[in-house]
Amino acid sequence: MKETVIRGNEMELLFAPLEGVTGYIYRNAHHKYYPGVVSTYYAPFISPAKEKSMTPRELRDIVPHNNDGCVVPQILTNNADYFSKCARKLCDMGYREINLNLGCPSGTVVAKGKGAGMLADLDTLDAFLETVFEAAKSEPYRISVKTRIGKTDPDEFYELLPIFNRYPIEKLIVHPRIQKEFYKNKPRMTYVEYALNNSALNIIYNGDLTNDADLKQIHKLYQQNNKEISPVMIGRGLLMKPYGFADDNVDYDKLRAFHDELLMGYREIMSGDKNTLYRMKELWTYLIASFPDADKMAKQIRKCESMESYNRIVDALFGGMK
Repeated sequence: MKETVIRGNEMELLFAPLEGVTGYIYRNAHHKYYPGVVSTYYAPFISPAKEKSMTPRELRDIVPHNNDGCVVPQILTNNADYFSKCARKLCDMGYREINLNLGCPSGTVVAKGKGAGMLADLDTLDAFLETVFEAAKSEPYRISVKTRIGKTDPDEFYELLPIFNRYPIEKLIVHPRIQKEFYKNKPRMTYVEYALNNSALNIIYNGDLTNDADLKQIHKLYQQNNKEISPVMIGRGLLMKPYGFADDNVDYDKLRAFHDELLMGYREIMSGDKNTLYRMKELWTYLIASFPDADKMAKQIRKCESMESYNRIVDALFGGMK
């Protein structure tokens, strides 16, 4: 029997939201230079409040005329009324899928009972979901959910999944770690398998996908459980390899153009080079993975304090790949 070959250009990829990283400047540049690598961009969360559904910064990131490609907005809140009001505004902008964030592991977020913090109180979570799905019945938008498998114990997922199963969730995106692990330790695949066998929902896998071999393992997991392969959500892996996992040879000229587009975009919207450099340094913590044996250059990028020195290092880094 011929071995199944799974490559990045044969699977539907969803770009995961990363706060402060995958804003509209990044999404638009990625869509421009690497169209077709992903089908959908999930935007970093909006955190609605009593006074208003979104801040000017959040609005600027999600307003349709600032966005190319297919984008899904995400909401982070534990207040059902705030969620529904914000979802309605997003729907009025033309969005038809709204994502609920139950996965953010940030300590400040969790301390407020939001993100992965909502997973600790099953009754409150159930009541929240009941309210937002009831409000959505008469609306044209659908609700998807991005979740971890628990807050402090992975076995919490055995009680969480029946709650999710009660609602018409468009996609249940499962990151199989608990909140306190953040991004440490290996994803707990047994809980993904449990979801596949105990839910009729569309289960989307998310977590530590960085190459074709990883995609192949997810495909195998679905096959073994008699499920059709679904899209997968990738975050850090695509920040490392924005061109996707199917390319054996990196086009460094295109990658440089992508980099320059980002740099220009951030300089236009940020006040001063210091803030722009901070953003670019953050991106390089991932992007440096596309450059073999570049640890020394990565250290130099982290230490640079001026745009002049930054450009000089980046020129040398890309120049060395020709």
